[in-house]
Amino acid sequence: MNFTIRPTESHHESVHKTVLESLIAFNDANVGESGYRPIAFAIEDERGQMMGGLSAATAYGWLFVELLFVPEAARPGRRHKADPARRSGSRRARMPQRVARHV
Repeated sequence: MNFTIRPTESHHESVHKTVLESLIAFNDANVGESGYRPIAFAIEDERGQMMGGLSAATAYGWLFVELLFVPEAARPGRRHKADPARRSGSRRARMPQRVARHV
């Protein structure tokens, strides 16, 4: 059987879907049921406007991060230390780990 590997910009989503489904099927057949589950977290401002977030999946009890963007305003050290919203940052950073354990 002959194969061709070529770059493609117009079919990124279909290539991603094919690769992901093939990888899940291969791993499930060779390692056992992965329990694969996509998961996402949105970072929103006070008006509910999405500014960033996390796109990931859980499988085999692990959290696999695909994409992560945290706006500068939400990054540690960007606000005054007395800001109560800033002090809760470490809890938010641990939230995906807690969620991944329960899915």
